[in-house]
Amino acid sequence: MQFIIGGYDVREPVEVRIMENRIHIVSYPGPDRSISEKSIEDKNMIARKYRNRRIGEFLKELKLTEGRNTGVPKIKRALKNNGSKEPLFETNETRDYFITTIFMHDGFENEILNKIKTSDKTSDKTSDKILNYLKQNEFITTDIASELLNLSSQRTRAILSKMAKEEMIIAEGANRNRKYKLNVK
Repeated sequence: MQFIIGGYDVREPVEVRIMENRIHIVSYPGPDRSISEKSIEDKNMIARKYRNRRIGEFLKELKLTEGRNTGVPKIKRALKNNGSKEPLFETNETRDYFITTIFMHDGFENEILNKIKTSDKTSDKTSDKILNYLKQNEFITTDIASELLNLSSQRTRAILSKMAKEEMIIAEGANRNRKYKLNVK
């Protein structure tokens, strides 16, 4: 996923790329000249000038910075408190660009996989409830299934659609009057 945000005083856009394991932010121009080379190397940058208001506001909305030219230290602090890797900061000698790379927390990938497995198990249970209902009744509607599963109509429709695509059940009728029947293949 990629977002492009126009720069405040530069015509080049800020690019925010959200990838599987990191967020990559490219901003033009690079760090202000008031920031020393040592500060950049030490990743301890606090600018005296607000360089790019739009990227500052974007990061502020994500609660990664407070919009007071202290974004880099706040990002580092938040990532450290989270147990995440340190971000990478990159620029060239003429400071034409500034690249920030924020890595996904190491344990987060396992957390995501566990949620997917749990979701699959839950999905199997909901499918079983619907199939058991249909073994005893001629058809089921979204409203009936929603009550049976104790889920929202929207979530229930998604489950019923998935079951129909997998040919576990057969959908009949228009959206409002749609009924689902057991596929007795």
